[in-house]
Amino acid sequence: MRILRPFVLGVVSLVVISWLASCTSVSRRERDEVIDVSGNWNDTDSRQVSETMIKDLLGQIWVDKFEGFQGRPPVIIVGSVRNNTAEHINSATFINDLERALINSNKFKVVAGAGDRPELRDEVKQMQENARPETMKKLKQETGADFYMLGQINDIVDKEGGKSVRYYQVILELVQLETHEKKWMGKQDIKKYVKKSKFGF
Repeated sequence: MRILRPFVLGVVSLVVISWLASCTSVSRRERDEVIDVSGNWNDTDSRQVSETMIKDLLGQIWVDKFEGFQGRPPVIIVGSVRNNTAEHINSATFINDLERALINSNKFKVVAGAGDRPELRDEVKQMQENARPETMKKLKQETGADFYMLGQINDIVDKEGGKSVRYYQVILELVQLETHEKKWMGKQDIKKYVKKSKFGF
């Protein structure tokens, strides 16, 4: 009996721990609330990095000079953002955050990227055959972009036991399409310290 008691207590403890680990709780939160669960790149990182970097871009003197000289704001295509990390990062979400920050600044115009243009062009072509003349959109009326934005997300992970430091570096470049001159480069760093409990939850 004395031998079985520690065994039974051990089994009960494992059952309780397993039950606690399998419990699921869901609560609604505000969109802007910062929540880090795993320490990986998340929606807060995407939103904060995009807003900070576009704010830096807005501070460049040439942006206002461009509009003053051309009589219109710069037109930008947000292109690819390479994920050079070991994580699965949905770069489309980050690209959308960049486009939103650019548009909301009222200092830039944003046109559709390469992934969307074929579908849009096909829609305009369909109009030529099916739309009423007064509502039909003309072919070859696209707004040409002045600049192309591209970037990359890099990381370094230092891990020991249940502790890790995750360092992300996001780099964006704005390239003038006609000359391929790099007009602006932005860099944003994120550093996270992650400590897991000994039970893993």
